[in-house]
Amino acid sequence: MKGRGYVLTKLGTELTKEEYVTRYMRNFEKLLLLGDRPKELTNREEQLLQYEKELCVLFYDQFIKKHHRAPDEATLDDQVKANFIERSKIFARAPLVTDEANFVQAHIGQIKRVREMRMEDYEPDSYTHILQREEELARNYFRKHDDYPFGYECLCISRSREVVNQGLEKLLEAFYDSYQVYYRRYRKNG
Repeated sequence: MKGRGYVLTKLGTELTKEEYVTRYMRNFEKLLLLGDRPKELTNREEQLLQYEKELCVLFYDQFIKKHHRAPDEATLDDQVKANFIERSKIFARAPLVTDEANFVQAHIGQIKRVREMRMEDYEPDSYTHILQREEELARNYFRKHDDYPFGYECLCISRSREVVNQGLEKLLEAFYDSYQVYYRRYRKNG
């Protein structure tokens, strides 16, 4: 065997599939949330992590077939690092333009400024009801328009000033439609 260049590696304790997948995902997510990123995952990132989990399970099963044993902690660490580096571009975030809370506040601010929503024209409960409904509509709009696949991030409302402005315009139009059909019944003299 002299001169063959074999390197002996001490094998660590084998991990069960559940241990491996749980630790892998926890470590991968920790790397994902490092740095100056907001410490919350986006819907898109959560979906990508589901794919990552599927790849993790596939790797585990293939490792057992190839090596006739389960991977250990060292293999886990190597896989997390290698896969994170390989997929970091997929998980990259464009700079935030706005978040959900600020988008909702911007919509409520524009609603409060329209002539039809002067506070003195409504009973307090009615005024609050309308604003709460508009908050919910804005929140739902934001969530629906902040989840686009890789390559289409420019359409995410949190990443594009144009998409934010378009969303606020659409919500304002919808408010006027709701006012004609529904909200004006709440006016004191309506």
